[in-house]
Amino acid sequence: MNLDQEMLQADLIKKFQYVKNQARNETRLEVAERMIDYGIDLQLVRTVTGLTAEELKSRSTR
Repeated sequence: MNLDQEMLQADLIKKFQYVKNQARNETRLEVAERMIDYGIDLQLVRTVTGLTAEELKSRSTR
């Protein structure tokens, strides 16, 4: 494999990782929203999802 192919492959892997992380974060936020909709305590939602209070607030104002 030449240098250009290796660079393209590394760039592609980096993009896939970014998409995977974005999807994981979106899923965590959606789970948190559903938990809050069902009346689950915010502290428990933060513990289960690993989200901070600021992340939950920013999501609720969208």
